[in-house]
Amino acid sequence: RQADMRIRSVINEFELNIEALYAIRAFYDSSVFVDRDEFSQFASLLIQRHNGVQALEWVPRVSAVKRPEFERALIDYGLESAHGQSGFKRWTLEKGWHRQTTDWAEYYFPVFYVEPYQGNEAALGIDLASSPTRAPSINQALTSGKLSMTPPIDLAQGVNGILAFLPVYSKITDTNASAEPQVLGLATGVFVIGSIVQSALEKFSDT
Repeated sequence: RQADMRIRSVINEFELNIEALYAIRAFYDSSVFVDRDEFSQFASLLIQRHNGVQALEWVPRVSAVKRPEFERALIDYGLESAHGQSGFKRWTLEKGWHRQTTDWAEYYFPVFYVEPYQGNEAALGIDLASSPTRAPSINQALTSGKLSMTPPIDLAQGVNGILAFLPVYSKITDTNASAEPQVLGLATGVFVIGSIVQSALEKFSDT
């Protein structure tokens, strides 16, 4: 009985933390454009309320044509990842996450905003869709239009956790009412399992 209640407490805690992604999607839905400072301020408030969140990320869908523009933006912001390289990074079995100047995809899903930045620098600029442990969940989210999660994986931050992806779409306006909404990107959450379990058990012990 007690064990079942603890398990339910952990599940409830995880579902509560996932709500942060729906809040980010609503934030984008109600905004014309979200800059880095606006994302940081909004995401930091969410993280304060959700103890199991390691980081919240904005992962835009970037065409190969637009890649140079987004890479310049990373440099203009003065941000570099812990890998010491500005720009998009690809995952390969031989090199891990590394900078590659030639194109390797028609569309990229790079980590463009991350909050908090400190402690999560390693994630900046990595093309999540190039990773075999992340790509299936990204594709599932894009195909279904719904939340999708990875199994527990080794994160770029150096810990074990789960990534959750929620698609964000372009707005339908009067001028393009017949058009299909386009994927702008993915509201992405980084969840450390141990933090969620600890938070859930602390709440359980207080009841």
